[in-house]
Amino acid sequence: MIGREKGAVARMKEDNPELISYHCIIHQSVLCSALSDERAEVMNTMMKMINFLRASSSYQHRVLREFLREADANADDLLLHNNVRWLSKGRVLERFWSIRREVAAFMEELRSQKATEFSLFLKDEKRMDNVAFLVDITSHLNELNLKLQGKDNTICELMIAVRSFQRKLEGDCARFPAVQDQVQGQRDVSSFGDFVDKLIVNFSKRFDSFRFGQFVITDVSGFSKEVTQHFKWANAGPLQMQLIDLQADVALKEQFGITDPATFWLQMVSETAFPGLRKVALYTLTMFGSTYSCKAAFSAMNIIKSKYRSRLTNKHLHMCMRMALTSFQPRFKLLAGKARAQAAMDFSGSAGRVISASEAQSVEREEGQSWRRREALLGSLGGRVPGLRPDSGAPGASGAPGARGARGAAVRGLPWFHGAVSRLDAQRLVEEQGLVDGMFLIRVSQQYPKCFVLSLCHNQKTKHYLVIPVSRLMMYTASGAVRAI
Repeated sequence: MIGREKGAVARMKEDNPELISYHCIIHQSVLCSALSDERAEVMNTMMKMINFLRASSSYQHRVLREFLREADANADDLLLHNNVRWLSKGRVLERFWSIRREVAAFMEELRSQKATEFSLFLKDEKRMDNVAFLVDITSHLNELNLKLQGKDNTICELMIAVRSFQRKLEGDCARFPAVQDQVQGQRDVSSFGDFVDKLIVNFSKRFDSFRFGQFVITDVSGFSKEVTQHFKWANAGPLQMQLIDLQADVALKEQFGITDPATFWLQMVSETAFPGLRKVALYTLTMFGSTYSCKAAFSAMNIIKSKYRSRLTNKHLHMCMRMALTSFQPRFKLLAGKARAQAAMDFSGSAGRVISASEAQSVEREEGQSWRRREALLGSLGGRVPGLRPDSGAPGASGAPGARGARGAAVRGLPWFHGAVSRLDAQRLVEEQGLVDGMFLIRVSQQYPKCFVLSLCHNQKTKHYLVIPVSRLMMYTASGAVRAI
């Protein structure tokens, strides 16, 4: 990404030599806070001890929690460390330090070899001094990390947070309460001061090369010189004159104190009065101080395109990403007010088409007639329709519609009527005739009372159709109503 020869930044500088590249401020702060060998060993021992109490045995974990409740400790559990999360170590150490005495007492009650080793570690004053220092320094680093995060932070605000952190490190042990509580002025803490001094030097090496985040600029010539080093197009003379005029403007000075930098330079500062200074400010404000927005976008993409949505296309993923990352809120009332009435559509063909008002009325009448035919069907069958649970027991020939009266006697006398034969018997009878297309027979339905079944041969296959009587002159089938013979 940032390789000098083949990295993305190097390739972009080939087209634009004046491009300003800057490493992520959050990453730089993490690199500056690397621990020495001695303190790294203490940190690893602490993580192993906490994992031993939390994750080695679920029974031991339950006993620890019950012990902390009975001891009325400040917390009823330890936090489990996670290497993926940057703030994890600081929070784990802070929780441990609040209940360190209860944890030491619990460790003495355990009889395992590991518990004995960890108990000796907790009794070692020098190592516990290092633990106290790690609690304080990781607390300050976590506070800095939280200030550096956020998608709306400008590079000036990030640099102000870094310089504030550097000033907090300077001074005595008053800014390290855990060390004060542990040492009580009885032991030497000069080694902690050496570590803090090295940390300040690391921050100075990485961040002192960029000073655009200062609110009050006293050295006008130094500021213009630094601007011309970063922006080759800038002219030092006009910048100095504009900066002096800006500092003398009382109204702008008051506005600067109550507005954010982006609003101040875009809306308050006149482009005609301060053209060069305003251009420098806009170039600075548009720089990304960290990769927070990029990492937030990757996190949103991992949530959207999970293994359960693997068929999501790139086009739809792009739309979902825009909705997830945008800060704009839809104006639902305005959108609902502009909505148009839905038109009736016909999708019976290869493509949909809009139905006119007369066609829609015709369809409505046909649906009403279909509904009335269905009501008549339900009335003739006593509320029974195909697909619903039939009455128990299949009717015999006497229960068939054609089994009553002269009309039933005439039906029984016809050669194609076979009475109450089963589906398998009807299929066997048709097959015995040689599977000739058009061969058919009528039988009484054994599943639905008062109904017939038409069994016929088509394409050398036997098919069965339910025939439902609707009225005295009509027979209703799946394909429509046909006149009875």
